Order: sequence, then C-alpha cells, then structure tokens
Amino acid sequence: MAHLFLPTALSQQGARWLAAGLTALALLLAPAGAALAQTTTFNYTGGTQTYTVPAGATAIQVVVAGASSGTYGAVNAVVGAQVTATILVTPGELLSVVVGASRGARPGATTAAVTAPAAPAAAAGAPTSGGQTAREPTTSRPRAMPWWWPGRWRQPVRQRCARRGGGLPSGANGATNNCTKGGYGGTQSGAGSGSYNGTIGTGGYGGSYNGVGSPGGGGGYYGGGSGYLAYCSGSFGFGGSTYAGGGGGGSSWTTATATGVSYVAAPIGNGSVTIRATVPSLATFAPNPGSIGQAVTLTGSNLAGVTSLLVNGVDATASITNNTATSLTFRVPAATPATGTTTLTTATGVATSTAFTVVPQSNNALAFNGTNNYVSLPYLTPVPLGNSAYTLEAWIKPTSMGVYGIIGWGNYGITNQATALRLDPANGGSVRNYWWANDLMVTTGNLADGKWHHVAATFDGTTRTIYVDGVLKGSDTPSGHNVPNAANLRIGSTSVATANNPPTGLGTGEYFPGSLDEVRIYNVGLTQAQVQADMFSASGAAAVPASQVYYANFDQGIAGGNNVGLTSLPDLSGNNSTGTLTNFALTGTTSNWVRSFPTITGISPNTGKSGTSVTVTGTNLTDATGFAFNGLASASFTTPTNDLTATATAPVGVLTGPLSLSAATLTRYNGPVFTLVNDLVVTTTTPIAADSYSSITVNSPGVGTLAGNVTVSGSTTVGSGGTLNDGCFVLGGPSSFTLAAGGTLGICSGQGISAAPAATGSIQNTGARSFSTDALYTYTGTAAQVTGSGLPATVRTLTLRNAAGLTLTGALTTATSAVSLTTGVLSTGAGALTLGPAATLSETATGYLTGTAQTTRNLSTAGAPETFGGLGLRLTPSGATLPGSTLVVRTTGVARAGVGSSQSVLRNYDIRPTQTTGLSVDLTLTFRDDERNGIAAANLRLFKSDDAGATWQGQPATISPTAASGSQPTTYSASLVRVSNFSLWTLGNSANPLPVQLVAFTAQAEGRGARLRWRTASELNNAYFTVEASADGVNFSAVGQVPGHGTTALPQQYTYFDAELSRYGALAVYYRLRQVDDNGQRTYSPVQVVTVPAAGLLSLTPNPVPTDAAARLVGAAPGAEVQVFDAVGRRVLLTLADAAGVARLALPAGLYLVRAGTAPALRLVVE
Repeated sequence: MAHLFLPTALSQQGARWLAAGLTALALLLAPAGAALAQTTTFNYTGGTQTYTVPAGATAIQVVVAGASSGTYGAVNAVVGAQVTATILVTPGELLSVVVGASRGARPGATTAAVTAPAAPAAAAGAPTSGGQTAREPTTSRPRAMPWWWPGRWRQPVRQRCARRGGGLPSGANGATNNCTKGGYGGTQSGAGSGSYNGTIGTGGYGGSYNGVGSPGGGGGYYGGGSGYLAYCSGSFGFGGSTYAGGGGGGSSWTTATATGVSYVAAPIGNGSVTIRATVPSLATFAPNPGSIGQAVTLTGSNLAGVTSLLVNGVDATASITNNTATSLTFRVPAATPATGTTTLTTATGVATSTAFTVVPQSNNALAFNGTNNYVSLPYLTPVPLGNSAYTLEAWIKPTSMGVYGIIGWGNYGITNQATALRLDPANGGSVRNYWWANDLMVTTGNLADGKWHHVAATFDGTTRTIYVDGVLKGSDTPSGHNVPNAANLRIGSTSVATANNPPTGLGTGEYFPGSLDEVRIYNVGLTQAQVQADMFSASGAAAVPASQVYYANFDQGIAGGNNVGLTSLPDLSGNNSTGTLTNFALTGTTSNWVRSFPTITGISPNTGKSGTSVTVTGTNLTDATGFAFNGLASASFTTPTNDLTATATAPVGVLTGPLSLSAATLTRYNGPVFTLVNDLVVTTTTPIAADSYSSITVNSPGVGTLAGNVTVSGSTTVGSGGTLNDGCFVLGGPSSFTLAAGGTLGICSGQGISAAPAATGSIQNTGARSFSTDALYTYTGTAAQVTGSGLPATVRTLTLRNAAGLTLTGALTTATSAVSLTTGVLSTGAGALTLGPAATLSETATGYLTGTAQTTRNLSTAGAPETFGGLGLRLTPSGATLPGSTLVVRTTGVARAGVGSSQSVLRNYDIRPTQTTGLSVDLTLTFRDDERNGIAAANLRLFKSDDAGATWQGQPATISPTAASGSQPTTYSASLVRVSNFSLWTLGNSANPLPVQLVAFTAQAEGRGARLRWRTASELNNAYFTVEASADGVNFSAVGQVPGHGTTALPQQYTYFDAELSRYGALAVYYRLRQVDDNGQRTYSPVQVVTVPAAGLLSLTPNPVPTDAAARLVGAAPGAEVQVFDAVGRRVLLTLADAAGVARLALPAGLYLVRAGTAPALRLVVE
C-alpha cells in the first residue's frame, strides 16, 4: 500500500493522502511557478526519499500505483490499483517519499530497508531463500521522530480501502471495517479472507511455508489479499493462491479533499513515484510601461487556465482575453499603482513579476459628434434631487456655440424639474444652468475658440452660481426647483425626448459637438476656491471627497485609436455608476477617445530658488508651450520630448506659488506649488543679486547691497550692527520687513521709504514693515529725495550723502544720537528736526540744513557753555539766576523782512529759556557766509525782537568772521555779553535796517477835526513820519509831518491833529502814515478812517466798533430802511429801524457806508 502524509501540525487543513495496497507507490506532483514542466520519478530504494515542492507550486497532481503481489512458481503476480488525484501543497514544502517493493516470492520473516515495528511470528517456518518483507511505500512530510512513532499519523476524514484484507491466523475472516491493522497470515489448512485493509497500523505477516492461499495469501504490511476498492471502479489486488501466498496485492486510496481522482490498474512490479511540476512563468509585457485602461499582452509559459491576475496588486482577472498557454491579454485596471508585483495564478501554481510599470494615462477626453453621441448613466446614480444643493463641473472644448448639453438629468419639458449645464449661443456665447424655464444664463463670449475651458454650476440651496475658468460669471437666488429623479441622466446631451418634450420639438437631445473631460457631480454647492481647486486636479483629487457622487476622468482607450468595444465609462467616485457610450464610432479623431489637454501631476523638487531645475510629471506634456512659476515664465523652455516628464527652470524672481503650464489649446493649468527656499544670511560685505529670496537676514558686521530689484517671500531682517543698502533698487514681495534697533538702512530711492502698504520707495514689500526708532538711516540718492512716510518720527541717526538734497516728509521729532549732513541740503519743509538731549547736528560746507531745527538743553550751571547740539548757538550763563531748561529753535533758509526791502540774513534763532528775567548770559550765534542774503559783511548787525518779529532792536554785538577750513565753510559769529532776556535773534543790514514797528495807530473824530495817535516799539534810522489823508481811500496827499527819533530801542509815542474835516467834502476821511528812514526809504502804515460828523440827526455809536460788538444807528425814522454798503459799493446789510429809530448793526471787520432815508450816509469802521 502507498500513502502521502502531512504532518499533524498541518492537519487542520486536511491531510492529503494517497495509498496503494500493492507494494509500490507513485505520486505525480504538478507545482505552479516553475519555468518548465518538471518530472521526477521515485523508485523503490528500501528507504525514505525526499522531494522539495518547487517555488510557486500550490497544487500537485498525484498518480499512485500500488505494487503487485509476489509470484510463486507458475502463479502470476496480481496488480494493485493506481490512483490519479490533485492535492494542495505549499511552495518549498519538503515531502518524504517511501516506495515499496513487490511481495517476495516466498514469505518469511519481515526484513526491510526501514525496519517496521515488531510483530508476531508466522505460523510456518522462515523462508529458505529469497524471501523478504518490504515496507509498503508512503510519502510524508518528515518529522524529527521515526516514521512509525505511535500517534504520529492521523486518520483521514474519509478513506478508500481495499476490501478483503488478510485473514486471521485461524483462517477466519478479518474484522469488518477494521482499518487499523491488516489481517494475519492464514494457516496451512486454510487461508483467511478478511475484510478491509489497514492503514497505519501493523501489517500482517505472510502465511506458513505450507499454507495455502485460497484465495488470499499472507497479509502485507498494510493489508493484502484479494479484493476490490471501495468507492472505486475496478477490482484489483488479488492475492496469490500458492503455498505461503506470494504476498498481498494492494489498492490506492486518497482523501476526500483531493480533486480529479481516477483509478486504473497499476503496473506489475515495484512501486514508483513520478513527480511532474508544470509551473507558469512570466516573460514579457507589451507595451511596458502601460497606462490605465490600456490593453497589455503578457507572454510566458504554462499560462493556460489563469484563475487570477493581479497587476501591481490590483485585480485585473475580469479583463483577461485570449488566454493561451503562452500569452494572455488584459487591460490595466483603474487605480493601478506605478510599480508592484504582478501575480498570475493557475490551477497548479503562481508566477510573479515586478517588471511591469504603470505610467499615468495620457490625459484623454471623449469627442462627441454633435449628432447622436452621448454617455448614459444609470438611473440609480445618486445625483442631487429635489431642491438639494449640487455642483456640476466639466472641462469643455466645443467646436461651435449652440444649444448644446454638457450634462443633465430630470424630467425635461416640465418647469423646474431638470438640472443641466449647457452652452447657449445667446449674447455671442453663454453658459446656462438649466432648470427648464427657470434658468441662470451668463455671457461668456465664444468658447469655441480652440481652447479648453472649465465650466461649473453650483447651487447651495439658496444661491445659484456659474463659474467659467474659475471666474464667477453670475449668480441668482432661484426658487421652486423640484427634480424628482435621475431620469435621462446623460453626458453630452440634455433635453432628451420625453412625453412632455417631443422629439419633433425641443427634445432633440442638444448633442454636444466637441470634447468633454473631467465631469464631476457633487451634492453640495462648492465655493469658488473649491471650484478652482477642482479645475486643476485631473489626478482625481476631489474638492470635497465625501460629497462627490459622480466622477469620470475619460482616461480610457487609446487616443484616436481603435477602441471598438470600449464602451464603458468608469465612475471613479466609488458609487460604481458606470456610463455607457452610445452611438460612438470609437475609431478616428471624432466620436472616439481623443487626446485632451496637458496636465501637471507632480514636480520634483518642489522647493528651491531661481535656477533650480524642476522635473515636471504629468500628461500630454509634449503639447505644453510654456511653464511658469507663480505666473512668472520659466527662464527657458524646451518642448518636452515625452508626454510624461519635462524640465522647467525656476526664473529669477520666482516666488512660492503653483508651477503652471500653457498650451495652444489651454490658457493655463496649475500644478503643485513650488516653494521658494532661498534664505540669504549676510555677515560680510555682500552684493545681493537681483532675485527672489525666501528670506534675507543681515547680521553684524554684514553689509548687504542690492545689485538689482529683489523679491522676498518670507521675511527681511536687518539686525543690530547689520547694514542693508538699497543700491537704488527696490526690495519687494509679500514678505515682512524689519529694521531692528541698531541696524542701518541705506536709502537711494527718491521716494525714500514708505509706510505699508504704499508701493513707493526703496522698501515695497506687501507684508508688515517695521522701521525701528533706534535704527540708523542713511540717504544716498543721486537725485533729490524725500525721507518718505516710513521714516519714524524718532531715529537714532540720520545721515545724508546726496548732493541733490533731502526733504523731510514729516516732522522728525527726535534724533537721539546724530544728524550727519555730509553732502547735500536737508530741508525740513513744513516740519522740523528736533535733536534729542544728547543728539548732535553735524554740518559741512556742502551738507547743511535749511528749515527748522530745534533742541532743548538745560542751562543750570554758571560758566558752563551750551552749544545746543551744533545748531550754531552758544550760551554761557553767569550770575545767580540761570536760564534752566532752554528751547532753541533755529530757522535757516528764510529771511526776516525789514523796512521796505530790508531783509535779514537767512538764519534766525528763537531762544526760549524757562527763566525769562534777571539773566546774565553771554551769547554767540553763528551763520554761514552763504546765508548773508546779499548783505555786505561790513554792514552786518545783530538784531533782537521781543514781539515775534513785529519790531526789532539793534544790538551792540561784535561781528567776526571765521575762514573756511577743511569741510567747514566760512562763517560769521555775533557775540553779545550779559544778555538779560531772550527772544528772537537774527542779523540784518545796518545800512538798510529792519522795520520801525508801529505798535498802535488810531484816528478818531475830535470836534470838527481828527486826532491821530501812534506808537512805536523801536526805531532804526527813523527820520520822520508823513501824515497822509484821502477823501476816497485811494488818492492820498500829505497833510503833515512828525519828526522821528532816529535809532532807539525805546518805545515812542506820537500824535497829530487834522483840523476842519469838512474841507474834504466827504462823509469820511482816510489816514495813513508814511515812515521815512534817514536814507529816504519809506514804509506805509495801515489806513485808518474818521467819519465826518453829520449835520442831521443820524449818528453811529460807537464808531469805530470792534467786531465782537454792534454799532447802533440812532436818529432814523421808525421803521425806516437802513442799508449798509461795503467799500466797493456792495450792499451787505438791509434792516429796519425800530420804533425808537434805532438799528443794530453787527458786521465783520471792514469799512462801510450806512444810509437811512434821505440823510447823508455815515462811515462805519469795524475793527
């Protein structure tokens, strides 16, 4: 008998058994995975042999031939049974094979290559010669214990047995259904005829020498005797019939788990085991690489009967066609990864390969003929119904504009019961979100321009919106939408013929002419940002994945190739709403799968700076005509050599943003974001090249100078001790800008530096700008500059090195350290420069300040001179009373006006001590030679004004020049000792003095004349005053002269009486003073008016009258009109006298005539 054993450790899978009741065993194994069929035959050796299951083998076909019985004399051997079956194995498994021999010619003692367990002696004596008892053949998985160890093998669930085992020693039948041991040999007087052979139990022994086998002889190790196979066809294994029997014949048997079982008679002789392994092998893939949906031919050997095919891990079994022993064809399934293991399984084994590569599918589209092409989608597609939210999207490339459907569903022909997106020729080209008679239509212009366009319609339950190429084109807030079902759901066709939409009328299909791609449906209304994201996600990434109910990418077939039979459009949303192509030719360039627009799916590296070479992956890239980084064209462009990869070089000025492409058929397609990584740290003297940077940091002692316009995306920081010079270029970009305390900024721009977000000046970043109040600012332009609104009100230092000059944009309230004017004029304009308590102003012959500069210093120490930070003033206090905190305001570039054409030098000082009286201070003030304002040096004289420049008093100061030296110009100093009080100081021309100032000048009627009074605060070379009068205020003539007091610092009073005003023949007389200097230069005073007393009853009181009071006209008739005229005859007031004949006149300052009735007009002065 023969067996195939499994170790008990594997018995839970069902032991695989084969056995033969003869004295030989044969197994046929057919493993999968080997390159060629392998046949191995095992013959009787008397011991255990081994066989390793080949790699990839998962099933073995087994042919087990039982050995024949022995022969004796003329008695022929009787054959055993041969079983053929298939069982499962594990690749690499080690099998033990034991093959038995035929029964010896004479039975006797048991001897074998592998000793069997002890057993009772035979009834007869031992054989005299040639006799042997061979162990029956088996196969097993070896263990570390003897093959015969008790309990080693497990009884199979179902076994097939040879009936009529060896008889008992008494000649009686063996026990029925005894499958644990064979029968014992018969006696000399009769042979037994037992039932059922044994299995793993102890074999029977041969009969005695003189025994008669009638018909069975002695039992073999695993049974013997004649009989037939239970549950098997045929009757095999007849025992010998001679003395001492020739040995029992056997039959093969196996478990119920085996398949393909059949039985035939085994050959005469010893058993044998033949192992034949037929393994499939994988040789080539064509094409390789392949793409999703593409048909691929796989060649190899032993490929017939494929039961499973996994392509890079994805099941492609259902797509297999033309499966032969040497080849098969499959289509690359959706979502197949680029690399992996392809596993092919047949009934006998498994073959694997990692040679097949999947590349992105060429971005295909579906071309519609505009006549009858459409894609129908299942009725159960979960599209939004009722009044629920939705989004419809598609890329379109129409060949003409008309009423053409893109996608839609519902009851066409019934108002508000359809949802569709379609084109419309209205207004030169439109897109319509179609509800049937309640639509939103937006004007787009002609979209049949040879380019791809993205269209989307959204509805969030309230607002309906249409976007074209990501741009919002229009929206509304419709109501009443009630789509009942997904009937007529189509792509490339809307307005399907229904009972309410007859085919002879509106139900013509509205078939789309042109190409469609990337159709998506959501059950939410996407935002504009989400629509824009979907535009550029041809790889399938959904804006809101959980809300996407349908998605077709159209990446099937071969563009323009023979795609006949490829009529399914997969739904990639996961809802398996597979579409069916209807009426498509599926050959050629129309009514077929066609090439779509180029896309970008990946970039590497995705970070870098200008000059970085970026590998672009995508689809249809040979159609690209350009690449751009965040909208900035790539530095160079070479048409890609293949559709899947290209190279783009980041241009100078690149910033973080999407890398995009353009094509003849596509305006723009955005790919992944390229992140600028170009961090520049300056610690030495470094030119900063024109480029884009992710950050710029200047640390001490670094000096960075822009060598061109620079764009920064992250941050720019100038640290303490660091210097950044703009180099007359601009620093821009979305970055922040920080000039830290102690940092220096060199500014060349004529616009200086601006506060954010102004796009002017040297610093034009759009992020936050921070200019420290403790930083250093240097202006170094070549043309006139302004400081700009970004300059803080307080700085540590301000330096000017620009011969064209600099003007403060605003008041620089404090410079805490220094203002250094090396070259150029600093003009304060309407503002002022304020020096801090320790700050200094440094001026040179070519660099100085015009305008106002001021500072406050403490003069609290007698004998300690104070120079006020270099303003050109030195005060040295003495005595017991000290000035204390003293503000000095220096004004340069402006002259004080004097008498007539008299002017001061172009500098004055306003000195304002806290203590104003009882002082004794030595004063020295200095001015530049170029500030003399045309005054001869010999005529310079110091002047002082105590009334803000209204009057001036000459001072007996000493004037002395200082010649130019080095960078310093020629200057003049005026020194005066023991000054008791301070106010406004300047130098003027002693030959053309500053004005004689009238403190007051009045003229009033006195009797029949007029009294004139005036007062001066001081006089300089005042010869006399001429009194002039006029009857009309225009033509004046001299009426008197009053001598002046020459030069005096003391106030003077004057008076003059003009008698008999009636001689002027006017109601009012005008007076003015003409002041004449010793040299004849004259100055005129303001005009005063005196009203001539009237002869009637009318009078004005008071007259003159101040503006804050009202004059009263007395003497008019009650209710009379009172009219007031200004100096040019315009009536400015009309009122009525009250019952007492009085009119109240409140007027602004000026000269007026007042009339009432027929009385003469009265002059009224309001001042």
